[in-house]
Amino acid sequence: MKHYETLMLLPVTATPSDLASIEKQFKTLIKAADGSLSTFDKWGRYRLAYPIRKQEYGFYVLARYEVAEVQTFFQKLETFLKVKCVDTVMRYVHVNLTPVQYAEPYIKPEAMEGAQQGREGREYRPRTGFAPSNVDAVVETPAETESVVVETVESTEAVIEG
Repeated sequence: MKHYETLMLLPVTATPSDLASIEKQFKTLIKAADGSLSTFDKWGRYRLAYPIRKQEYGFYVLARYEVAEVQTFFQKLETFLKVKCVDTVMRYVHVNLTPVQYAEPYIKPEAMEGAQQGREGREYRPRTGFAPSNVDAVVETPAETESVVVETVESTEAVIEG
């Protein structure tokens, strides 16, 4: 059995019934490929690095599974995601996992649903080339920089010799 995970990005307008139908289809495809679905985790809403389909936020879903018949499974899964879920799934990625990676628990990022969104909660700072008044500026003289470089070279030489 080969171990995989698929991370899907859905629009925030996706309904619970959309998620349920995707999960149901995943289970059906995996069962047909003599596999098992270990996790179908709904991560939640996150801000995207750049807009996708004019969306600033997305809803992530992670599926971890193992399958025996890999080639036919991925052909059917690709068809399902590209044709039937064209409006529901904006992006997806499949990752092949080693047995060790598959056994380890993954670290789920913190969802934005409870966090401040937008610029409302941020502190106002004018966009100038100067540091804010409450922050001390760090100024290094050339002599200070040179001493740090010399100390680093000496410590590196000591490590190499020792």
